[in-house]
Amino acid sequence: MNNIFELRGELNSSKPKNNKPVPQLKGLKLETDTIQQFRIQLEKIRQFWESEKYLDGALVSIHYKRVIPKSSRVNRILGTRSKRSSKFICGAKYKGFDENSIGKTHIITYYISIEQLTDTIQLLKFLENITDTQFDGMATEKKINELKSFFKRDSYSYSELVQGFVDLKEIESFSIEKEVLNENGNHMLTFYKTSINLDRLFEKLNIDLLNIEKIDEQTYVFSKRDMDVILKEVPYLVSMGLKDLNEVSPIQFQLSKPIYELKEIPDPDDEPVIGVIDMHFKKGSTYFDKWVDYKRVTSNEIELNAADYEHGTRVSSIIVDGPSLNPHLDDHCGRFRVRHFGIGASGKLNNSTALKQIRDIVENNLDIKVWNISLGSELEVSRNYMSVQGALLDELQFKYDVLFIVAGTNKPAKIVNKSYRIGSPADSLNSIVVNSVSLKKEVPPYARKGPVLSFFIKPDLSYYGGTIEEPINVVSASGEITHAMGTSYAAPWIARKASYLIEKMGIPREVAKALLIDSAADWDTQQQFEVGYGIVPVSIYDVLQSKENEIRFVMSGKMKNTEIYTHRLPVNAIDGKHPFKAKVTMTYFPKCDRYNGVDYSCTELDIHFGRVYEDKKGNFQIKAINANHQGEDGIHVCYEETARKTFRKWDNVKHLEEKVNEKSKDVKAMTENGFWGIKINERERLDEKYGEDIDFGIVITLKEIHGKNRYTDFINRCIAHGWIVNEINIEHRTTIYNVAEEEIEWD
Repeated sequence: MNNIFELRGELNSSKPKNNKPVPQLKGLKLETDTIQQFRIQLEKIRQFWESEKYLDGALVSIHYKRVIPKSSRVNRILGTRSKRSSKFICGAKYKGFDENSIGKTHIITYYISIEQLTDTIQLLKFLENITDTQFDGMATEKKINELKSFFKRDSYSYSELVQGFVDLKEIESFSIEKEVLNENGNHMLTFYKTSINLDRLFEKLNIDLLNIEKIDEQTYVFSKRDMDVILKEVPYLVSMGLKDLNEVSPIQFQLSKPIYELKEIPDPDDEPVIGVIDMHFKKGSTYFDKWVDYKRVTSNEIELNAADYEHGTRVSSIIVDGPSLNPHLDDHCGRFRVRHFGIGASGKLNNSTALKQIRDIVENNLDIKVWNISLGSELEVSRNYMSVQGALLDELQFKYDVLFIVAGTNKPAKIVNKSYRIGSPADSLNSIVVNSVSLKKEVPPYARKGPVLSFFIKPDLSYYGGTIEEPINVVSASGEITHAMGTSYAAPWIARKASYLIEKMGIPREVAKALLIDSAADWDTQQQFEVGYGIVPVSIYDVLQSKENEIRFVMSGKMKNTEIYTHRLPVNAIDGKHPFKAKVTMTYFPKCDRYNGVDYSCTELDIHFGRVYEDKKGNFQIKAINANHQGEDGIHVCYEETARKTFRKWDNVKHLEEKVNEKSKDVKAMTENGFWGIKINERERLDEKYGEDIDFGIVITLKEIHGKNRYTDFINRCIAHGWIVNEINIEHRTTIYNVAEEEIEWD
């Protein structure tokens, strides 16, 4: 086996290009009747908002013909002459879902003034008249370009005319979106960000403020009666609605048969600490009691029953001593200390209380880098917006250097035989979400599936969480060793591995996440919405080492400007050819905005990796192993649907790989030195620069297709070309960790 190693060196950066996008008229065919139809829709919308008594302004939704990229969304329509339309976006969702819950088209909602709406109507009248009188009822690229030479400015400039036509090209219709909910029980409603004061609105609707529960500035929990009032009077103000998630509870299937006598283990020393946020831990009854620092967060006024200690105790038992309890799953990570925070009672959690508790717990314990959460909702996540719990975890991971490992949630017992989407907070984008598989690597009946927001691959990974035939051994609250199964008991194993990588090996969390995903994603991986990128190997050695015919190394850094790159990775070339196939995994933790709906992640990092070549202009370029042309100059066109599906645009996990089989052949070196390169481009969904200085982690594997070990040769070539190589030797780094944790006694 070859050790993986860290490659360090200076990456070049490019300053952002100041070129404004040029409106694209290509393919435009717009009839007078279509523009007229749009105008009439907007006039009806204006009429509605002028008579509406609660909101000072207008909410207008644009239905696009497809999943629309940022660059093709309206610019002048619904905007002003000084502000682009994007400044007024307050929500986004999908419609027209396929069998995998993938959205087919975009609906973008804008909050604008009545004056802006009137201005847009006037602009459409102008375009309608031009199309009818100058273009014989059909606006095309050719006709608009011919008009330029004799165009006389009236109310609008020629550039506004062009932008207006380009904006309308992708639009299907305009509407006022109204949220509809028919379920019984309390509901959580999120309102669009507008100028309205929500407390005053509720008073006008005769809703008692004492009877509603505030989750955040725009989100509240209402009774069925109050929700009905809102959806009758102001349904257009509600951007997101779902049944209240008070049902957040332990994710478990318990098999209570005791199987072993009690054990003994040494006292804890300087082992890494993993944070557990769960139901409660039964102090004083388990053999590993000294390994768990239990903190009750639930109010002392609330009485806990015996069942409230069961789930949390079982989860912590895996983190502390899982390999001893399950020798067949010995990950060689040793034991871990646990700081266990007990929240909730009677098997359920109050939503707003739990959110505040989780925030306080993490912010007051920032010395803990890895957190395990095996709690979740029985309800399915929405196709169109992130749960408040998932959004909280994403916010905390964006702000702080922490990593959440989240159980993928189990199906409710009554629907085990049906397909069922995962529940919150397993929709968290930045977290590692873990589903369960059997020891035979089969998906158990209780496992749920993604995607999240109709796009993001969740779960990320799978691990062994037990089945009836092959359960996981855990310690119950009574101290007995017993059987259990569920995603609750798969997640702690990944928390152990993540903590080992971060704490003992000193690896950044971005690289640790990438390593776990990369180790699960074998060559020619097909991502699945039940197992994610694959099943993580049992032994940590298989995460930190590669086969003898593979070279595996990691890189990390911060984004500078909007592009960073290197063209000097000296991949071995034999007789002018590279005998390698490659795979790459990159992860980062972006800022996310729940109010943007399906446009949830604010920053995109796009990676290109492959051989370096010189183009006709004498510039060095990268021939990406996945034929990625996003952001490149020239004739290459990459549509949004392709960019998302093929290159995972807007996903914070990028995994690209070449197929390896018996027909694999060497590839020609494209420069004299046989260099390969990496390029990372940064894009922002909004005008704010959330991606500045964002950290990223990369794992690169080169597989020698003839079975030869070229590990040492590659390292020597890297050193010769100025790279710093730090081998990740498990024994050496463990020794360094142990020495660093020793307490020094001064004489």
